Amino acid sequence: MKNKFNLDSVRIGTPNDLADVQNLAKSWLALATPIPASLSIQFSNDLLVAVTLETIYSKKDSSLQDILDFLVDPGWDCARQVLFCLRSSNNGFQQKDAHAWRLGFIKKIEHLPEDRAGALLKVCHQHWSLPLMRSVDNVRKPKKSKGSVTVFKPELVATCLSKIHELKDERRIVAERVLCEAQQNGGQRSLPNARQAAKKLEESKSRFENLAEPISRLQTDLVLAGTMDSDDFRVTPILLLGEPGIGKTFLATQLGEALGVKTEKISAGGAQAGFQFTGSHSTWLAARPGLLFSLLAAGQSASPVIVIDEIEKIRDSQWPVLPVFLDLLDAGTSKHFNDEFFETKFDASRIIFILTANSLDDIPTSLLSRVEVFHIPAPQPAQRLRIIQDTVKRLRSKTKKHIDIDADSAQALSERKDIDLRRVIRLINEAFSKAIQYGECVARIEYPKPYVGRSIGFY
Repeated sequence: MKNKFNLDSVRIGTPNDLADVQNLAKSWLALATPIPASLSIQFSNDLLVAVTLETIYSKKDSSLQDILDFLVDPGWDCARQVLFCLRSSNNGFQQKDAHAWRLGFIKKIEHLPEDRAGALLKVCHQHWSLPLMRSVDNVRKPKKSKGSVTVFKPELVATCLSKIHELKDERRIVAERVLCEAQQNGGQRSLPNARQAAKKLEESKSRFENLAEPISRLQTDLVLAGTMDSDDFRVTPILLLGEPGIGKTFLATQLGEALGVKTEKISAGGAQAGFQFTGSHSTWLAARPGLLFSLLAAGQSASPVIVIDEIEKIRDSQWPVLPVFLDLLDAGTSKHFNDEFFETKFDASRIIFILTANSLDDIPTSLLSRVEVFHIPAPQPAQRLRIIQDTVKRLRSKTKKHIDIDADSAQALSERKDIDLRRVIRLINEAFSKAIQYGECVARIEYPKPYVGRSIGFY
């Protein structure tokens, strides 16, 4: 889509500068649809005129992007400071008509409270962004930041934005929001500090002995990644095999915390359609962007942790999931992963995948070949007791209640291997809750009688 507005049309230093900038603002905002409900089009237009005049006179060889960046310059301490600059600066308002116009503009902004001013500037920035982001001709490739990778190519996102105006209703609104998020930071996303994360995982390894082997494998990948170029960052997908409630999902949570990234859990049994991950074609009535595109667009990291729980439960369907998983777990294909809704590719190769399973019997060989499998034993009593103590410590911190756990019942619970960890934590929560309810300073655990055979299948 070619630009219908540019700064070449403004006759700088002449009495015509105000009229030219007003025409520019009108052309610009004509492409910025839909108009947010919280924004007056007149206010957006007036602010754009003021910012444009200030920018073109104060910065040599300024661009449309410079005008957009004016509102979010990190040098501003608050929104009122932005408005004060427009009110007090004489850079862009030396011509008679421009000077007179600014007097009227000042009356509109001088009594805006800080919170209202901040909200308006934020919405205006989003409103003005759409035409520039839709314009492939206006895309500037950002300089690559250290410790970051390009997940979304700006020119591809701009192409998507130039197409979605044809969509109707909620599909267009959702698409614009996701693409605006994807365009942030020039489509770049940060990589975690791999070496620092490897050190943090060492503590988890010493506390959770049954997870020591997969943690060591993750540390190996992270240490190597920390010495390589950012383009080579990758963590091998792992599959944790073992009974329910022995800490498999907990490992993913620990990894996410060590890396400082978001952890997302997906049930393989509930993921019965590949378009949950790839998105569905925009012509479908209920079409949406894919989960992975949306997750990376909304976040700051290229490496969120995604847990695919009970992978053995994936099933063939009209829209199979397995081919999608195979593409995601392969370093080559995931680097050019396709979102069907936007019909564009993005880089999903730095996402960290942790799969869990109770058995290998129903897992396809093609999937197993893409992961490293670790058999996770049940935690021993000493580890279970530490988990109980950590849970109590967490409850104290969150509730601000200094309640102790009954030592004998905690020890007894740690030795009950027939009760899985999820049920253990639930029992502690219940005991803590009752202690608060009855004003007691010691929480006493009530647990079922010993079960003979396998663990209680609560989950």
